[in-house]
Amino acid sequence: MRGMHPEDGRERADAMGVGLEGRVIGVQLLLVLVAAVVLLALGRDAVAAIVGGACITGPNAWLALRSRRSVPEGQELAGAAGMFLALFVKLALTILALALALKAGFGADGPAFFTGLIVALLGHHSVMLLAAATDEVAGGDGAAAIEDDRRGFRKDRKE
Repeated sequence: MRGMHPEDGRERADAMGVGLEGRVIGVQLLLVLVAAVVLLALGRDAVAAIVGGACITGPNAWLALRSRRSVPEGQELAGAAGMFLALFVKLALTILALALALKAGFGADGPAFFTGLIVALLGHHSVMLLAAATDEVAGGDGAAAIEDDRRGFRKDRKE
């Protein structure tokens, strides 16, 4: 999800021009590389950790690029259906990547492989939770707006 500017609806980006998707992928890559260095220092297979993290980060990057495509005016429903189908494609890509990595033998050092995989997942969820706690996802009200939306009302919504 992209953070939208509350006043004019334009997409927000941080100072480097990277949206939320870019930060998620960047954090995932950084954490996987840090985990690989730590595992290498511990005498484990760093390549297995990188491949494990790539099994998660690769499909996430594909979906992030796919979500950046604009939907023509008046075809929002088709765009939503396309995004819904893209989530299933991402799941299939993730399963395929895991199967190929394990078949190729990268799972021989199981702890290293799954450390990379888990660190990539944690990177994704930590960035999304941090964005939800701030105003990037909620449009300016932080976590309170998300809670209000879940309950079905917002303070700024006109009845």
